[in-house]
Amino acid sequence: PVTIRLAKTSRGWRTAIQGDPGCPDIIAAKRGVVIGAELKVGRGRATPAQVEWLAAGGLRGYLWYPRDWDQIEAVFAGRM
Repeated sequence: PVTIRLAKTSRGWRTAIQGDPGCPDIIAAKRGVVIGAELKVGRGRATPAQVEWLAAGGLRGYLWYPRDWDQIEAVFAGRM
């Protein structure tokens, strides 16, 4: 399990975590399909640890930006 705590610091908002630092923002499962999705905005990029998680066997990994909304809806509707 991963515990995430959002905190305001002198350098802006930071996310303190306990657990594996590459764990995706969303992990969802339905009918034997497990989805791992890392969410980014702007020019955000996945870290090497996040890429490793998304490529893990048994997990359908996605890197999503707001512009990917149609794909996000299709995945969760079971159309992809």
